[in-house]
Amino acid sequence: MRELSRRQQELDQEIARVRQGDLQLLNDTALKDRFQQFMQLARDLLGDFHEVEHNFRALDRQIRERITLAEGPKRGLLDEFLRERDTSNHLGMGDVPGSASGAGRG
Repeated sequence: MRELSRRQQELDQEIARVRQGDLQLLNDTALKDRFQQFMQLARDLLGDFHEVEHNFRALDRQIRERITLAEGPKRGLLDEFLRERDTSNHLGMGDVPGSASGAGRG
């Protein structure tokens, strides 16, 4: 409880300084560093989105292949596939069950 009270006092003091216009701005070097960090994060996120897109395309292709190759009623295919996907989610984002490489990226 004491720690929370201490943190609350620090935050209250910081809020009061900001309201009075006492802002601590970054110097040029720190600003450039922060900008570079932001740009790297943006590139990383873009890469993550490309990986998600790739995984969705792989899943779509895999479902279409199963439907095409399935013999008999296709009613249970979706349930079966979703159960496998649920299980594979514990393995990691890039793992696609039944894929040759075992990974979403190729």
